Order: sequence, then structure tokens, then C-alpha cells
Amino acid sequence: MKRSFGSAVGIVLALSGAPAQAQETWPARPVKFIVPSSPGGGTDLYARQLAQALSESLKQQFIVDNRPGASGNIGAEAAAKAAPDGYTFLVSANPAISVNPSLYKDLAYNAERDLVPVARGVVAPLVVCVHPSVPARTLAELLALGKREPGKLSFGSAGTGSPTYLGIRMLEEVSGAKFLHVPFKGMGPVLPALLGGQVNFAFPDAAIAIPHIKAGKLIPLAIIEHAPQLPKVPTFAEEHAR
Repeated sequence: MKRSFGSAVGIVLALSGAPAQAQETWPARPVKFIVPSSPGGGTDLYARQLAQALSESLKQQFIVDNRPGASGNIGAEAAAKAAPDGYTFLVSANPAISVNPSLYKDLAYNAERDLVPVARGVVAPLVVCVHPSVPARTLAELLALGKREPGKLSFGSAGTGSPTYLGIRMLEEVSGAKFLHVPFKGMGPVLPALLGGQVNFAFPDAAIAIPHIKAGKLIPLAIIEHAPQLPKVPTFAEEHAR
């Protein structure tokens, strides 16, 4: 895992997930990818690209099944309770696997007991983006607004426990700024709300934000690490050094 704060997407399988019949060539029937967030977010985008590639290469159907809600817990539970036959995978960002077990006391699944990791898919840098109506063009200006008028500006996230939430809470902790949290069932529905000005800013994966940034519909303030598509956006470290 990279040390930078980003959104990691992994692929896990119900424990003892080998195909039930050893003589059966896998996959002999459609395979399900459970995504514990809404369509349109970074995890969903990755899962759909992976499903399409595997469908083409293995000549079998790979189906994406979105199960959003509860910061990924609903989808993770569905995957954990699926038959351990090698035909149901959880394609998830890190909260459902590594964060939520520390935040929620009564989870209906045990990530270490019920799921086995298969592969790490991608680690995506997150970027703080504001709606153009927000009078801030740097991260410092955004934090100054959050200190001057606590709770006035709102941010959308994929839910409590997600990197898109924890990252902003960490900024509040170190700066003294205060923002209003508006949770969604994944970053997919956050983007329309941000583009429409229903929330003032967000901390999405760069992959889903870049088209809107290029179109001038979102203003990027800072990114976890440099992305070639956003060469002029400073990193958090560079913003802090100013």
C-alpha cells in the first residue's frame, strides 16, 4: 500500500472460494462483482472496466452488482454471505475491508474471517474540488473560509469512514476549519450534487473528477500526489509548504 492518502480498490473473495468442482474449468458460468457503492464512482468505474476486460478474455459474463449504503458495509456483507464457490467477488475501496471494522461494533461480517484477498486493483489519488461559486482558489483559502464561517460550507462524501470523508476531517483537525458533512451512498451521486452546487466541495478520486475539471465545471485545489492529467494542481505537501 502506498503511504499517500488515497482510495485503494481491492478484490476479495468469499473464504474458501475455490470452485466447488475441481474438474470444472473456471469460469463455467457468470461471475458477479459486488461493488459496495453507487454507479458512477471510481470503484464502480474500475469494476466495470475489469469486468469488461475479463468477459472478453475469458469468454464468460462478469456482472457488476452495485450494493451501496452504510459506507460499504451492505455490499461487503452480501459478498461475505455469498456461496464460497469462486463466483462472487467484492470489488471494494478500503473502508469496507480495513476501516469499518474499527468504526462499527456490530458488523454482520468479519473481513479477516469471511473474505480472502485476491488482488489490489488500483490506488487512486484524491483531489479536493470546489464548485466554481465557492470563493476559494487554493486549499488555504478554502480552510480560511471554514474557519471564518464554521459549518457554512458543505462537502459531500461516500460516507463516514471513507477516504473522501476522513481526508476532510483530517484537514479540519489540523486547520481548525469546520465544514458540514453530507454523506452519500458512494461518490457517484456526489458528483451531480457538486456540479449542481447542492454541496460546495468534495474529495473525489481524480479519475472521476478530471473530465469535469477539464470542462471548467469544478475547480481543483489540491491533490494527494501529482497526476499527469492535472500538472498544475499542487499536492497537499506543496500547499503546506507555501
